[in-house]
Amino acid sequence: MPVLMLSQRNDGGSDLRIAGGADDYLPKPFSPAELVVRVKALLREQSRARQTGRPLLIGDLVVDLDRHESGAANDRIALTRV
Repeated sequence: MPVLMLSQRNDGGSDLRIAGGADDYLPKPFSPAELVVRVKALLREQSRARQTGRPLLIGDLVVDLDRHESGAANDRIALTRV
């Protein structure tokens, strides 16, 4: 799941994004159009990752939909098909 961080602060955005683990950062004030564009970009990237067979990375968590497994570091857990 992509994370877009919205913040009142308009300085230090990259530091806040790293600390919060967000995929993108948007400081206030921002236009609704810019918010929509950034959300669409994050969703496009997530969709592209699924189509190319790349594992989804969520922090330290790895979800490999092709291999039906998940885990962190060297620990893997088999996922059942639904």
